[in-house]
Amino acid sequence: MPAGFDCAAHEAVLLAPGPHLAGAENLLPVVQVAVSLILALAALPGLAAIGWLPAGNLVSPRWFVDAVRPWLEGGPFPALALAGLKRGTDRVVSHGLAFFVGQEFEFHTGGERPGEVHARAAVRLVDWLVAHGRLATAQAVSLPDTAPLWLEPGKTVSLRYDGPDEMCS
Repeated sequence: MPAGFDCAAHEAVLLAPGPHLAGAENLLPVVQVAVSLILALAALPGLAAIGWLPAGNLVSPRWFVDAVRPWLEGGPFPALALAGLKRGTDRVVSHGLAFFVGQEFEFHTGGERPGEVHARAAVRLVDWLVAHGRLATAQAVSLPDTAPLWLEPGKTVSLRYDGPDEMCS
């Protein structure tokens, strides 16, 4: 959204599963139906933004559609639309991933400021975690166009990445 976007100047509409789906709201088929409904609403005139509450994000309708439609057509999970990533001084932290897998992650960058390579790896990791579910044991994971990542389970998945040819635990 533009820097000057004024949330208070708009009204919100909340789309949520009914009581018959209590406890199933984070299952991918239920999320896909909800996202499909949001895509239909995105075509309505006057819609200013779309927010995904678990991720705490707010994006333009066009951006949301462009991010989510490929997933509904069999593509990768739309990490930045349905989860969030925040860069710290030496890590990337997920926000909203717990809605899907019960865990968030901290992607430690070996002391350097997170860059584009770390952001791409974090997006691919979100896709991998949504596809494979909650991480129960420590393991190395190979993702496309990324060096292997070492994942350690807990409430927050901790992982380390030290460059294109190295991995440390």
